[in-house]
Amino acid sequence: MNPDGLARIERLNYALTALLAAFAWLVAPWPVALGLVVGAFITSLNISAIRSLIQRLFRGSQKGKAGAALLMLPKMLAVMAAAYAALRFLPIDPVAFAVGFSLFFVSIAVETVRFVLNGGGSDSTDSASPASPSDDGTGGQGA
Repeated sequence: MNPDGLARIERLNYALTALLAAFAWLVAPWPVALGLVVGAFITSLNISAIRSLIQRLFRGSQKGKAGAALLMLPKMLAVMAAAYAALRFLPIDPVAFAVGFSLFFVSIAVETVRFVLNGGGSDSTDSASPASPSDDGTGGQGA
């Protein structure tokens, strides 16, 4: 999977978050609906940050790559702080928050199935194929 796969996961996660929010507001009590939406929103922002950092790692200069790698830890700390603050200070159901927070697994699973059904390597940016044994100049006899 390449950074384009991460972008698809990100878009799907935002779409699923919107669907979950609409469904939750219609059928769930306020603390449950808010917990689902807040959990899903935090992970949506997390996926956006991960995609941005991964793109910097793949496409950036050496200095940019080092900076992007160093930002992974503060990003994770920010996600944990946001989760703690939401659970501590918002009137949300903790189980609903955990379900919303786990929504990104669905996005990853859908993209993984799509990737496998498309042949696994069809969206790879690496077009080099492995050399056949006869390509080594020895006529397939080895050295």
